[in-house]
Amino acid sequence: AASEDAAAAAHRESGDPRGVRRVLRRGGRESVLVSRGGEGGAGEEMRVALMVCVALAAKQQDRTYRTRKRECETGECGHLASEVSANCVHGCVSAACFEEVYGAEPLEDGEVDAKRSRAFSSCFHRRLHAERVQRQKKG
Repeated sequence: AASEDAAAAAHRESGDPRGVRRVLRRGGRESVLVSRGGEGGAGEEMRVALMVCVALAAKQQDRTYRTRKRECETGECGHLASEVSANCVHGCVSAACFEEVYGAEPLEDGEVDAKRSRAFSSCFHRRLHAERVQRQKKG
């Protein structure tokens, strides 16, 4: 109940004019369902709830990526200077994604390739999501 009150208060503070109908909790995530003052109905509520869940899932995936990257930077690749450690760190974070994105042409020392960096991050997030779906099916 206290968590519901906090989520509802946060929604009201966001300046969103819609009223809070209820707070859903699933798998440690909270979604605030809002009403549109008679428009949209349940379909609109579900769309908003889905958007909140997707945003929370993306935030969790980003946190997982940053944590794994930090562990690689300080652990397995910690002995390398930061300007030469990019290939090591990417390979440590996800060997499969490293091979997919950088395998044919690894980064040169000090090189920054934003396009391939986004492709690597997307690959990591796809694989992480697939792993979680597999675990849920088994569990």
